[in-house]
Amino acid sequence: MIRINLLPRVPRRRLPARRWVEIGIPIAALAVVVILSLLVGSQIRTLERQIADASRRIEELRPQVDEVLRLEREIATLRQKERIIVALVRQQLPAASVLNEVRLLIPRDAWLTAMNVPEPEALGIEGYALTYPIVAQLMDNLRAGQLFRQVDLTVAQSERIGTRDVVKFMVTARIQRPQAEGGSRP
Repeated sequence: MIRINLLPRVPRRRLPARRWVEIGIPIAALAVVVILSLLVGSQIRTLERQIADASRRIEELRPQVDEVLRLEREIATLRQKERIIVALVRQQLPAASVLNEVRLLIPRDAWLTAMNVPEPEALGIEGYALTYPIVAQLMDNLRAGQLFRQVDLTVAQSERIGTRDVVKFMVTARIQRPQAEGGSRP
């Protein structure tokens, strides 16, 4: 049997590159970790500064925000009052329409002495006419108008004013909500 010795005569030395790899990789990893921690720390400080600036700005704006909130509450209160007023106006007797309508419907030989509203949507008319047919004409005109319904004669009596006999009358009517202003009718 033949023996061959393949081992070198001198023991082999380790290569220096391997030592650098064994030491260099952990040092490089440690350096990367240190650099990343410094970067993350820097970002944290930047974010903390931004948070502090935002908090300071919030405190500066707090009076303005409080004022805006107060104004919004006041606006809400005023809008509620406006809705109430609009509702009341809608329920209100349309005085201009009623007076215009009565003015257009009253006959020539009749005159009014009083108008009253004994209840919502009701109207009482008092006045004088020269004859009973003129009172009847007034009632017909009111019934034919757009604003009045349930026209009733309450009082019709003869009176003397000066040297002339006249008819004192009282008429009641229900007022319906007008769709438009009264027009020119009899």
